[in-house]
Amino acid sequence: MNRKIFWLASYPKSGNTWIRMFLDVYVTGFPVNFNTAYRYVNLDHDLGMLQLVSAIPVNTLTLEQQFLYQPAMLSNILYQAKTKDVIVKTHNANITISGIPLIPEPLTGGVIYIVRDPRDVLLSYASHLNKTHAEVAAIMNNMQHVVTSKLNRLFHVMTSWSYHVDSWVGKRKQFPVYVVKYENLLREPEKLFKEILNFLDIIDINEERFQYALEQTIFANLSKKYKITS
Repeated sequence: MNRKIFWLASYPKSGNTWIRMFLDVYVTGFPVNFNTAYRYVNLDHDLGMLQLVSAIPVNTLTLEQQFLYQPAMLSNILYQAKTKDVIVKTHNANITISGIPLIPEPLTGGVIYIVRDPRDVLLSYASHLNKTHAEVAAIMNNMQHVVTSKLNRLFHVMTSWSYHVDSWVGKRKQFPVYVVKYENLLREPEKLFKEILNFLDIIDINEERFQYALEQTIFANLSKKYKITS
């Protein structure tokens, strides 16, 4: 299979949603819609795709069982894709669970990793979780931090903020990693979004469609309309 996964990765509340929605509008040409934001970018915990490869109901899987099926689920996403490569959003750290890599190297073409000042992450995450700053500071320093989805009981392995960042952009890079600083994206969205598209091998950028996507997903509008902070 010649297709590869390009990961859109970040710790929560770091800008992942903003970039995901920009890519969705640019590629599809449709107006931004938070309720259908996965028209182009895929989820790394796609319930339907996971159930196709799981022998038991996915809402009964243990953490280890979920990630045992992860490579097969990702292969299924690649096999059914209608595009050259596939973009998959994740908040997981780049680690292994029981010897199984959460980010399989043979399936991976590259990574866009978004990093944000952890002080701002803390403020946004505290508001999102409705917790105190002290509680969220403890979460961001917890190497065992795992989030369980309320909708489908699937797991997201976060680890601590610092370990999460290092797992993706540290010295042991297995594949190309393009690091986007959230603060730079706020200052120079046009420049950085074009660099993101180039990294995804979208070189011949359609300027009209690009400007439309930029206008649709300008952060001030997204934040006002959908209360998006990342």
